[in-house]
Amino acid sequence: MAYTLPRRDVIKFAAASGLMMAPGARLLAQTAQAPGAQADVPIELSMSGPRRAFTKHPKAAILSYPIRYIMAGEGNGGGRVGIFLTLRGPTEADMAQLAGEARDDLAQRLEAIGFPVMSQADMMANPTVAALDWTQPHWDDGTPDPLGRRIWYNTGVPGAAVLNRWGSTTGSAEYGIIGRMAAPSRALDAMIVIPSLFLEFSTVSGATNSGSQGSTSWTGGEIAFGIKPFSWTFCMAGGQRNNEAFGVNFNPRGRGVISPRQLPGQMHTGVAAPSADMTERLGRARIDAFDVDMTAWREWVRAAFRGYNSQLAMHFQEGRAG
Repeated sequence: MAYTLPRRDVIKFAAASGLMMAPGARLLAQTAQAPGAQADVPIELSMSGPRRAFTKHPKAAILSYPIRYIMAGEGNGGGRVGIFLTLRGPTEADMAQLAGEARDDLAQRLEAIGFPVMSQADMMANPTVAALDWTQPHWDDGTPDPLGRRIWYNTGVPGAAVLNRWGSTTGSAEYGIIGRMAAPSRALDAMIVIPSLFLEFSTVSGATNSGSQGSTSWTGGEIAFGIKPFSWTFCMAGGQRNNEAFGVNFNPRGRGVISPRQLPGQMHTGVAAPSADMTERLGRARIDAFDVDMTAWREWVRAAFRGYNSQLAMHFQEGRAG
């Protein structure tokens, strides 16, 4: 589905007839699967830090595994024309369930390579861990959407808290948290593992081009699910001495990945009237919504965390081997 308005004031949107590559992203080939199934997203992770960190403790503690689901996107053509797109279908319960599956999937992979993983209950029973800054899953920073929520919904294992401020787009919010992970590692005699995933559902952007005949403002995008480049994982092995610690980071290579898997759903344009604030910010504004096929959406999320966890487990196995 494509849209065209007057030449100097253009809004477009492509629905799920095909998933395209976002600027700077790598289109990933996937093998043929049985109907309803999807291949793991083959993301590549870069590791920084000493491999000996993986041999300092006999077990692992997945302290928190939040997934930030990006539920809305905004394209702004120079303040003259804009689209606000929301994803409809996933509930908070759906998102929490899949975050729990992601944590369990990683735990099973680490167990399979001989690296036991502590249970949530055993970790939280330790006073040093319980004293960390925990919070309940919540809507987080981003552009306010027409419903008064925020772009990102941060969630974790159903019924469990997540580390407060963990999983920012710049890493700046985590600096203080990282410094406090050596003590829990020593207290648990375990390597602390804190993954985070950011899952995108669209590419929305805008621009204004000026020329001899005037300027043209444009905004548009496509339904294109992907893993954002700030989906990074931190690990910490606290040494025997208080000033001894071994930190390891994992980052996706490149600028993130987009899945070519076609995602069925229905695009709806002009679903609500823009607020005065939105009109002031975007100019001629339109609110759209994409009703996603939930079976396909769940399978895509699973393919994303399986691919991500597979890379983590591979690095862990290499690190444990020395």
